[in-house]
This record gives sequence, C-alpha cells and structure tokens, in this order.
Amino acid sequence: MNTYIIKEKAQWIHRAQKDLFQEFGIEYLPFTRKDFFYFFVIDRRKYVHKEALEFVYSNADTYSYRSDPVYCNLAKEYEIPDIVHFLENTESELLPPLVEATDNFLVYDYIPGKPVDSITEEEYNYLKDENTFMELTPFYNSMTYNLLRAEKLYLIDLKHFEERKDLPFFIYFYNYDNCINRLYTDKNADIDKIKDHLSVDYPVEDTEIIYY
Repeated sequence: MNTYIIKEKAQWIHRAQKDLFQEFGIEYLPFTRKDFFYFFVIDRRKYVHKEALEFVYSNADTYSYRSDPVYCNLAKEYEIPDIVHFLENTESELLPPLVEATDNFLVYDYIPGKPVDSITEEEYNYLKDENTFMELTPFYNSMTYNLLRAEKLYLIDLKHFEERKDLPFFIYFYNYDNCINRLYTDKNADIDKIKDHLSVDYPVEDTEIIYY
C-alpha cells in the first residue's frame, strides 16, 4: 500500500467515525488490513460510509501496483459511476437488504455465511439473471471471496462495480495464495474477448474454464 492510500485511508476512517457518532450516537474504533476503507460492521449491520466509498471509485483509482505501469489512470477518459445513487436505487437481490440510507451511510443487514471461490450452474444462472437488470456490473474483476453463500449468494464487496462493456457474461475467481484461477462462462461465449479483458491484471493463460 502506498503512502497516499495509507494517508487517505486514515482520514476516511476518522471522518466516518465522526459521522457515525453524529448520526447514530455510536463510538467505534475499527481495525482493518484492507487497502481501502469504506465501511464498519457493528452489531450485525454493515455501515457503508458514502463518501469513503465514492473515494474508492474516484481518487483511489489513480495509482497502480504494477512496477512497470503501462497506463496512467489519471489520463483515462471515463465518468466515475454514481455508486451511491446506484446502491440506493437498485432492487437486485444480489445485495444484502438495505435497512436505512442516511446523509452519510448506507446501512445493510450483515448476512452470515461463507465466502465462496466456486459456484454451481444454478448459482451461475442466478448471478447472470441478477446482473442483467443492474445498471452497473460487479463481475469484471475476480470475485474470489467477494460473494457470500447463505440461503443464496450475496455480493459483499461493493468496490468492483463498473460501467458495462461489450463483454460476454462471466464469473472469474482468482487467488494466488490458494491456487485459484477459474473462469465460468456460457458455452458460446467469446473466450478471447474475456481473456483480453482479464489479462491486464490476471494470469489468464493458466485459467481453468468451466462452461455452463
């Protein structure tokens, strides 16, 4: 994690603590090893700080972990998605229930379950159906441990929503430490197009492909 992200992470935690106390009267001291901060989990509820999440989708995207970056995110021409408006208005069952939306927070029920790194054909079709009706999609990155299996699958990481591109639907799981590199897609999907997209960040030449 670079100095810029560390500094911004600390500032957003302090800002969110202040807003949490002002709106809910809750004093909370968090601890997280994650690069980006945008939520607290308190008493089985997830308090997503709106501005901290918006930061993840804007300024936080201006650096790269690559030692030899081939592009600069500052120079990309794109519109930052209005993630808060999207989350407040989407009716997708993929997201945990939204309990409350305040000036500074989106409050979700915290769903107990198990993070997943593989899916069944039935789950694949469920995710594909839910994705069809969403304005933004979360499925262009690795979904390893970002989906939770309870009575159904839920999306638990809100950092990965993107504007839709001309890509077939796919679910990709990658984790180096646990030797996971698996791609799920339709039988007639354009695999080369999917791999071209993923190859910017992932070693797709070794990917196991499962067709549903």
